[in-house]
Amino acid sequence: MWFVVCALGACDAGAAQIPGVPPAVPPGLHRQVEVFIGNDILGRGRQTDDFRTQQLSLVASVAERWMFLVDHSILTLNKPRQGLPGRLDQLSGSLGYRFYAAQSSRGRRSLDAGIGFRHSGKTAGARIQNGFHRLINQSVNRIPYVDTNRLDGTVWAGFDHDAMLKNAASPPLPGDGWQYGYWVHGATMLTTDGRWDGDARLAAVAGKRSFQGWFGLLGSWREGYDRDNVTRETARNEAGTGIVIGLRFGPLVIETEQKFGGDSAYGHVSFISNGQALAKLPAGTNEFSVQAGVTMPDVYASVQGRWTNCNLLRCSERWRQALVLDVRYGKPQFGSTVARYVETFQVVGALELEHPLFDAVDWLTTYVSAGPGWRSERLRGDGTFSGQQSGSVGRAGLAADAGVRLGTSAHGRSWRFMIQLGVSGWLPASDGTVRFAGETQHLQRPELVALSGVLLAFR
Repeated sequence: MWFVVCALGACDAGAAQIPGVPPAVPPGLHRQVEVFIGNDILGRGRQTDDFRTQQLSLVASVAERWMFLVDHSILTLNKPRQGLPGRLDQLSGSLGYRFYAAQSSRGRRSLDAGIGFRHSGKTAGARIQNGFHRLINQSVNRIPYVDTNRLDGTVWAGFDHDAMLKNAASPPLPGDGWQYGYWVHGATMLTTDGRWDGDARLAAVAGKRSFQGWFGLLGSWREGYDRDNVTRETARNEAGTGIVIGLRFGPLVIETEQKFGGDSAYGHVSFISNGQALAKLPAGTNEFSVQAGVTMPDVYASVQGRWTNCNLLRCSERWRQALVLDVRYGKPQFGSTVARYVETFQVVGALELEHPLFDAVDWLTTYVSAGPGWRSERLRGDGTFSGQQSGSVGRAGLAADAGVRLGTSAHGRSWRFMIQLGVSGWLPASDGTVRFAGETQHLQRPELVALSGVLLAFR
C-alpha cells in the first residue's frame, strides 16, 4: 500500500527496479501475483524528492509459463546538475515467457524473456505524488513536465539461480531449523530508442520457515538516456554498485539497496500471493476483517471493517456476504491546478457479495459491494491561493466497489491475510457549488478510482 510507505517521508532515490521487467523473487517463494511498491523512503539520504521517487508494479502469472506486468514510475528532478527542473512519468507493460525452469530440493534455475512497451510522458504522476504529499501534510511538488512524449518497444530477459549450501542438520553451520544458501539474479532490457538497462546481484541467504534474510552485492547500468534532463540524471543516479539487504516475512518482502560512494539508495515493499488456497467459510461462522488501502489517481486513505455472519446473511461455502463500513479521507488535486485541492471525508455502509472467480482457481475470489453513504467536500488552496478555502458541501450518494482478493502464505486456523485489488465508485445525489477565490466552482462530481490494499480476516 503506497500510503503506508509514503507516509514515512521522502529521501534520495537510487538504483530502482527496471520498469517493465518482473522484479526478482526471493528463493523458495512462488509468485502468482505481486504488488511491488518502490519508494525513495526505503533508501537513505537528505530530505529531497528526486529521480524515480515512486514506482508501482503489478506482476501476475496467467498460465504455467506466461506472465504479464504493468509498471508506473514517477520521475522528478528538483535540483538538476544542469538545465531546468522537471518531471516525467513512465508507464510500462510487458508479456513474458519462462523458457527454462529447473527446480529441486536444493534450489532453482530459470530463464525468462519478454516483449513490451514503455511510454514516457504525462500519466497522472504529479496528481498521485501531490495527493500523497497532501494526505500527510507535506509540501507539494510544483515542477513542470518536460516535453518528452513518446512510446517505445522493449525486449527483456531475466535469469535466476539459487541453491541451498547446507541444511541446519549439517554442522558446522549454526541454528536449529535454519537453511543457508546463495542467490544470483540478473535482468536486462533494450528499447527501440537505443536505451539499455541492466541489474545483477549476488546474495547470501538465510531462512527458517516463512522468514528469510539476504545480504549481497548489486550492480546496475543505464545507457542511452540522453533525451531529456530528467531521464538522464535519473539514469546516472541509478547506475553503479552497492549492497542489497532484504527480509521476507511470509508474503511481505522488504528490500533496500545502498550504493557505494554517496547518498544514492532505493528500496521497495512487495506483497506476494503464492496461490495459497482461500479457506472455505463453514456454515454458521462469524468472521471479522479489517482492510487498509489507498486509491489512485485521486488519493484517499481507506479503512474498512467487515462482518460476516453466515446465519444472519445466509452465506454458503461459495457465496459469502458481509456488512461493510468504509471510511475514507483525502486531499486530491482539483482540476489541473496544483494550488487547489478538495479536502474530502466519506463514510459508507454497504452489503458485499464474494464468490470464487473460477472453480479451478481456489486462491482468487471476486467481490462486489454497494450501499449508501455520505461525503463532505471542501475546496482549499495553497501556493498562490494559500489560506483560502470554500464552504463545505455534503451530499448523500451511492458507493460501489468491485475487484479481486488473493490468498497468501500468511494464514492460520482462525485468521488469513489477503491482497485486494479493485475499483471504487462514488455517485452523489446531486452536485454542489462553492465560492473560492472569487469564482464559483462545482464539487460533488461522480468519481471512479483504483483501490489496492491488504486485508486481515479472523474468526
